[in-house]
Amino acid sequence: SATAIKLAVIICTDLSRFIEMVTKKIQYNPHKEYLMLDLKRKLGLVSRIRNSIAKFDLKSDDLGFGTY
Repeated sequence: SATAIKLAVIICTDLSRFIEMVTKKIQYNPHKEYLMLDLKRKLGLVSRIRNSIAKFDLKSDDLGFGTY
C-alpha cells in the first residue's frame, strides 16, 4: 500500500530521523525531495488527462465545465 511504501522510504533513507520521530513522538515532516516526487506525479497525471482530452477531442461543454 502507499502507506507502507512511504514508511519504507522514510526508514531506508533516514533511519536516525525515523527513530527520533518514534521515540520523541514528533510528527513527520517530509523532505522537499519527497514533495517534489509527489508534485511530479501530479503533473504527470495532469499531462495524461490533457492528452486524453486532446485524443478524444473533448470540449469544455462535453466535460461539464462550460456553463454554470
